[in-house]
Amino acid sequence: MDFDPSGGIICLSETRGELIVWDLNQQVLISSLKAGGSLVRFQPGSGKFLAVAKKNVITIIDWQASRVINNLQGHVKDINSICWDITGETIASTSEDDVRVWSVFNGGQCIHEYPSDGRRFQSVIFHPRYHSVLIIGGYQVTLPSASIMIDVSLLYLHLSNC
Repeated sequence: MDFDPSGGIICLSETRGELIVWDLNQQVLISSLKAGGSLVRFQPGSGKFLAVAKKNVITIIDWQASRVINNLQGHVKDINSICWDITGETIASTSEDDVRVWSVFNGGQCIHEYPSDGRRFQSVIFHPRYHSVLIIGGYQVTLPSASIMIDVSLLYLHLSNC
C-alpha cells in the first residue's frame, strides 16, 4: 500500500492479484488493474507511475493509462523491498540474494548489482539528502551445532563507487 505524492490517492494490492487505486478526497475507486503484487510504490514527484513487485519482477505501470511501461527482471529470489530515488528515474530493489538498482526509463536496465555474500537482505531505501547513497538492511543467521548467531546489519552503498 502506498500514497501518491499529493497524499490524496492511495494504491493497494489485493491478494487476488488486483491493484486498486482510490481517490481519498472524493472517496471513489479510480482504477482497478490486474497487476497486483506484494509491494506497491508511487513514483515521487508526479506520482504518474507505480512500481509493483510480484515475486522476482518489478512492473512499472502508468496507472492513469492502465498501461505497463516496463518489467524489471533479474532477481533470482522474491523481492522484499523496493524504493524510488528522489528523481523518480531510478528504483532500488532487494531480495535475499542481492540488491539491484534499475534505470527505469532507460530500457529498464540494472545499473548496479550488489550481492548479499551470505547476508539476507530485507530492506532498501535511498538516503533523502545524499541521493547516491543507498541504505540496505539485512541479517545473517548462522547455526553451528546448537548455538544460534543472528547478525543484524545496516549497510550503505555509495552508488558512484560501484
